[in-house]
Amino acid sequence: MIIKALVTATVTGVLDALLPEFEKKSGHTVERWDATAGKVRDKLLEGGPADVAFVTGSVIADVEKAGRIVVSSKAVLARSPLGVAIKRGAAKPDLGSEDAIRRLILSANTIALTDPNGGGNTGRYFMGVADRLGVGAELKAKTKLYHHGGHVSQGVAAGEADFGITVISEIVPIPGADVGGALPDSIQNISITYAALVTGATNAAAGRALIAHLTGPGAAAVIRSCGMQPG
Repeated sequence: MIIKALVTATVTGVLDALLPEFEKKSGHTVERWDATAGKVRDKLLEGGPADVAFVTGSVIADVEKAGRIVVSSKAVLARSPLGVAIKRGAAKPDLGSEDAIRRLILSANTIALTDPNGGGNTGRYFMGVADRLGVGAELKAKTKLYHHGGHVSQGVAAGEADFGITVISEIVPIPGADVGGALPDSIQNISITYAALVTGATNAAAGRALIAHLTGPGAAAVIRSCGMQPG
């Protein structure tokens, strides 16, 4: 049986690691559509066919209000802090305060972010942080935009930017990129990713089994290894 899943990029690495075991044990095949949080939201609101959706907290209210997910099936899959992506082997930056973040922005030539116009909520959030720190114009002049957080980390690994801002789970799996550290608590934004059945799912029972597998105790160690905390 095929389970159609809409997957926000924050948990791409988690699903890469956990789906093979689920497919082997269950006999089901998971057909994925991976995109930014905003694109997943838009796909749901358009009524695109799916069985399970992985949706971040930034858009969960929109899809709930539209009746596009089965609220009783909703479960927290993982939580991931925002961090700084650096090129592997590079010195870790000072991230200990808001002033340190301001200096980091000012000292960089190019900074990688997700594109807010493409559904990149992390990019939108950090641009707001920079405005609050008084360096919004400087950040905008130095920003290189990418489709999603994994691409941000890939860009940094390829030397296209001095550093990038994205959820840590979108840095850990990328070859050539390292986690420079998490943003300070005062400007941190924990990304919560939920798993839920899509309203009208064709394969609801199989979808529930998938959610149970991913949110069960056996998945916790893998989720942590991807830079996230289990729900």
